[in-house]
Amino acid sequence: MPRNSSLSHVLFSIAGAAAVSFSPLLAEGSAQALPAMSTTSPNFGSNAPFTLGYSFTVNSPITVTHLGAYDVGADGLAEAHTVGLWNAAGTLLASTSVPNGTTAALDANNQFRIVPIANLNLSVGTQYVVGAVFPTGNDLWAFAAQRTTAPQITFVDGRFTSGASLAFPGSTDTNAYLGGSFEFTPTPVPFAFNPLFGVGVLGLSQARRALKRRNEKQPSTRADA
Repeated sequence: MPRNSSLSHVLFSIAGAAAVSFSPLLAEGSAQALPAMSTTSPNFGSNAPFTLGYSFTVNSPITVTHLGAYDVGADGLAEAHTVGLWNAAGTLLASTSVPNGTTAALDANNQFRIVPIANLNLSVGTQYVVGAVFPTGNDLWAFAAQRTTAPQITFVDGRFTSGASLAFPGSTDTNAYLGGSFEFTPTPVPFAFNPLFGVGVLGLSQARRALKRRNEKQPSTRADA
């Protein structure tokens, strides 16, 4: 019996190792979309027409899922706003229109009206620019010296350019212009086979066969009636 107990201990140890080796792969699942930026005490402006936003670099892989326009008071937009996301060279990667009113949902911080876009993966270490058109002064935009960015990105500078149509905002400022922003999800790590898991499964199978053979060789300990 002690031999069986020892072998059983080995068997469960192998199974545990296999489970531990595989668990990080199972942990990668779908994540909730996160706001890229928020502010607690902004100043507001009404100058128009401008495309207003900010540039940022990516610290870890992310997937942009929504683009949004700032809604002062979270009480609805007076007019529609076109929002774009560019690479640092000014190539437009994605754009959408955020409708007026309260049709578009608010982000988790109740600051931006957001609209879903086709998933857009952003690369680590690369700089991007986001901005929204404020064609008239009917909607205010935020000028944020105090801001909070998600840890997956780093704020670089505020961006703006004049004009009533969406255009790459090439002019810079030390403060963020919260006209346009975005939401994202952390990009899951692609599934890859973990060799330790394979070793664990193989060892588990072999240990179970060994335990079965040992049980077959042992005499019965049943007492005769």
